[in-house]
Amino acid sequence: MLLMELHKAKWSICAVAEKQDTGGHSTCMDLAPGGRKADRDNLGATLDFAVTQKQGLKALGSHMCHCVSDKDEIWQVTKGRLRLLWFYGEGEKIVICCNLHLKKGQKVNPDEVAKAVKFRDQYFSDMDAGNIIFLDDEEHDHGK
Repeated sequence: MLLMELHKAKWSICAVAEKQDTGGHSTCMDLAPGGRKADRDNLGATLDFAVTQKQGLKALGSHMCHCVSDKDEIWQVTKGRLRLLWFYGEGEKIVICCNLHLKKGQKVNPDEVAKAVKFRDQYFSDMDAGNIIFLDDEEHDHGK
């Protein structure tokens, strides 16, 4: 699994990355389908704040950050219409962002949670096998 570190202070926030035809990589943080750049930028500023806090993303409060699947330990950050699904990674204070999508209804979309669970399962399997590769920001396409 490829991971891109997006934010780092007291906590590290990484995102699952995919290789692009351009030679760089993109992450789930690159615009969600139909998403506005301003919404993504606001979410980025929120994450910048959260990594500096002792409680990490939970410092955002339950109105912006809450568990959407107790069984699978999948969490969600809400910012406007954007929903960012994440889970705790292995090690000290690391968060893995795996799915950014637009809100479509009142309830959490079970298909989006299922995608996040697959990423979580792959992450821990790859971590056990030593197959996690961390990329630096220079390899990121930034939504191009």
